[in-house]
Order: sequence, then structure tokens, then C-alpha cells
Amino acid sequence: MSQQRQTFGLHATGTLPSLVSPNITSFEEGPFRLDVRTAVTVRRVAVREQTLFYLSLFDDEIDARLDEFLANALGAPHTERDLAAAALWLEPTDAVVITCTDGEVLVARGGACTFPLYWTTAAGSIVVSTMLPVDSERRLSREGLIACVAVVSVTYQNELNLSLRTPLSRWFRYRRGAVSRLSPSAGLLSERPVDHAEPEQSELDRDQLIENIRSALHKFGARIQGRDRALVELSGGFDSTLAAIAAHKQGIELLGVSVHFPYYEFRFEENIQQATAESLALSRTRLDGTTLFAYSPSDWWPRLDEPATCVIALTRDLAIARLASSAGVDRVLVGQGGDQLFSEDMLELVRAPIQLARGAFSNAAWQQIENARAVMASAPAFLNRTTLTYLHDARLDVALKEAFGTSTRSPFTDLAMVRCGIAWARISARLAVRQKKKILMEAFAAELPAAVAGRRGKVSWDGVCARMYAQNGEAIAYEIERVRDPLVHMGVDVRWLTRRVAQLARWERTTFGEDDREVFAVYALATWLHSWGVDRVSDCDWSD
Repeated sequence: MSQQRQTFGLHATGTLPSLVSPNITSFEEGPFRLDVRTAVTVRRVAVREQTLFYLSLFDDEIDARLDEFLANALGAPHTERDLAAAALWLEPTDAVVITCTDGEVLVARGGACTFPLYWTTAAGSIVVSTMLPVDSERRLSREGLIACVAVVSVTYQNELNLSLRTPLSRWFRYRRGAVSRLSPSAGLLSERPVDHAEPEQSELDRDQLIENIRSALHKFGARIQGRDRALVELSGGFDSTLAAIAAHKQGIELLGVSVHFPYYEFRFEENIQQATAESLALSRTRLDGTTLFAYSPSDWWPRLDEPATCVIALTRDLAIARLASSAGVDRVLVGQGGDQLFSEDMLELVRAPIQLARGAFSNAAWQQIENARAVMASAPAFLNRTTLTYLHDARLDVALKEAFGTSTRSPFTDLAMVRCGIAWARISARLAVRQKKKILMEAFAAELPAAVAGRRGKVSWDGVCARMYAQNGEAIAYEIERVRDPLVHMGVDVRWLTRRVAQLARWERTTFGEDDREVFAVYALATWLHSWGVDRVSDCDWSD
């Protein structure tokens, strides 16, 4: 495949209107424009008569990732079928945009893509962007925003991947785990899921899989060795410990951070974390978890493109990003995705959408909630775990990188490790027994600290959830109440929500993750509205 690569820090000019943001770089190819925020790194490659843009959040790894993709993408992908086959070699955190000679645009977005990707068409042109122009257009869709609440009816789908609607009128999202084809005149022409269970891979035995897992972790460490130092979230669990081990083997200096809870159910955690730090010869900072509960008021709020339920953990993620930044470290190592790949059955479907509480919405909004649920249920291919769409909700990552220069990295969103997780699910299916992370313990028996290998299992977080509502109930109610008018305009019953918050704060509702679905969904919506200055109905235009 002939190719010519360009590395960009320049701004391409043209006749299409630009987004009103100093954080956007635009690239134009005839009637097509790609707008990329500065936190996302892009490479442009000429492939025969096409132009290929490769996007990644990881600037130090992008060239190696692009080389691997091009080496395995057989021929220039002219159709969505071609690109869907090539996308099986795309790193799940990345995306590819291809402009075709007929004016159509092909996009492959990885199932665990760490940045958003949107599109719109106008006047015979296609604009693809990593940012929604909320501030410049100020034309919000009530139905699109209500769909952002309905998303919590689907397990793990905290990003509205099963719907193409966005909060902004006339803008649509590219699904994760999909290849999409657009034309300037007709918009979206087709979509194909990128399912890593297809085609069938050769069957592995246990020893071969162990070798592949070790190779995947080594590859992760080699990819990040351009960093001399990194911060690692040292929870004492398997996944974050393996991320630390991979970096340690590459000679990367590690700083550890643990979140400490002074509760009975956490009585073993401190010793495990300390033993892990000692085994890796790293220093460790302990953060007081009682000040970092979910929903804890923050002194900094990002302007996210869409409401995101991960914002309830903002204070914790912010504390870690600030700690890394103050230490001069720009890479935070985590174990996100490990549970999904190795503890759960990758061959099972994610649970289909369930109903939310009827009382939380007006009649019109309830119909929109149910319509959104029906739309999500109508895309069963994207409920396959092997599309990887449930691995990681990374929507805070871009904001934290832009504000603090830090990026979050996990070995369990790498393609090589994903393939190991699927192979482990197949071996478990043949054995008709789920052994969860036993394969990881076997693969790294010599490296894992005894305290981690012998830990008694995960801590139950029910008590922490109860305490966080008791401590932050008033703060949650405040965030909802201060944008009461826009919420009511959209059909949210604010009184119902604040009553439910009070019940949670009094420990009267105790099935966390079910009794509080509507609360954290509306909290995400409320804080998003306020961050964009939509405190009153008149603060923006409404398209419906």
C-alpha cells in the first residue's frame, strides 16, 4: 500500500465555516472538513486516491498504532465492508476517517474510543468533529437531552452509543464499535458493527493464552516507555497492579496513588496497597476517600460535549489529575476494562434496556424516554460485548488532558489484550465454568505481589454508596434545583428527583445502581446544563 504521511501542527484553511474555538484544528478535503480538538492527535496519510486520518488521544503512541493498522489493512478500504474488516486491527481507543473520491466519507470508531466523534451535513458538505459546537450554535434538542437520561437504562452504556441523537440539533454521533458511511447529500448511508468475535480465531489452549496475555502486557509496557515517569492508581487489585508491573519492567519511574476509606469493609485494603507499593519500590500518596465521594462538590467543572454520568466521580479524577500534574507526570496508569475482559463473559450480550421510573418524568418526556429505549433495543448488534462498547467511559479523559496535560492509559483497552479476553471466554465456554481472573494469576504468578494474588476478593461498595448520598444529598439537590426551569422544560419532575435524593440520603433506598439510576442521570444532565450557562429556559434556543 503506497502511502505518504504528514504530521500536523498546522491549521488548514478553506471556505467552510469554522467552529468557534481556539482548541480546534481543521483539515479540509474538498467538501469535507475534519475538526480536531488539540487534545486529540491526528496523522494524515495519502493512500492511493484516498486520504486517511488516524486519530488517537495518545500522542506518543500514535505512529506505532498507525503503522500497525496500515500493515494489516489489506488494500485501500473503499467500502464500509472493507473498512469493517480493516477495523478489526484498529486499536479500540482510536478512530480512522477516510475521504473517498466520490465525496463519501468512511469512519471507523473503536469500541473503547477515548474521544467523541460527531458529524453534520450542510450545503453539500460533510463536517466531522471531535467537539460539539454547543457554545456557538446554542440550539439544543430536548429529545436529544432526554435520550442522554434514558441511556442509563442499559448496563454499561453510560455514553449514548445506541442512539445517533446528540443534545445539539442537526448534529449526530458516530457510534463506537462501528464503521459508518456518509454522503454530503444523504447523510448516513449505512453502519456496520466491528465485532471482534468475527471472524472466528483459532482455538487456543490455556498455555498458549497465557503466553499471549504476557505478550500483550509486555507490548503495553513497551508502548508507554517513552514516558520516564508515570502515576499509577494503586488499588491493590489485579488490573492496576498489572499495569504498574508492565511499566516497572520498562524502567519507568512510578508514583502510586491510593484512595483510602476508613471503613470496616476496607480493613484489608491498606495492607494490600502498601505491600504492592513495596514490591514495586514505589512511593505512594494516600487520598482521603471521604472527601472524594461521588457527587462531592467540585471547584472545577469541564464543559463536556454531552451529559456524562462519569461526572459524578469528577472530584476523585480531578484530585488524581492534579496530583500527577503537580509531580510533572502526564500519564496515569489504571486497570479499567480488566473486569469486563476477564471477570465477565465476553460472549454474552449486555442486558437489554430496562424501564426507568415513570414518576421522574412528565407524560411527554416519558414517551421520549420510552422511544429512546426502543431505539436502543433496536440495535442488538451493539449489545454484543465483543464490539467493546461497554469497556470504558472515557469522556472525562479529554477534558482532563486539555486542562492538566494528563492522559489515562489502561492495558485492558489494547487490542492485543482484548483478543486475550475473548479467547479466555471461549476457553471458559468449552469448560462450562467461569474462572474469572484465574488466568491472570496463572500468567503472572511470578510477578504479582503475594498480597494481591492472595486477596480475598472485591470489597462491597454498597456502604460507600450509602454514605456518599448521606454526605452529598444536599449538594445533589442543589445541582438539580439550580437548573430547575430547563429541566422542567424538558419534562423532568424535579420534585420527584429531590424526594428520591432525600430517600437515598436517609438510607431508605438501598439498591444502588437501580434506585438511583434516574438521580445520577439527571445530575449529569443538570451539571452539563449549568456548565454551558443554561440556567434558564431562555439561555439557549430549543429545536423541539
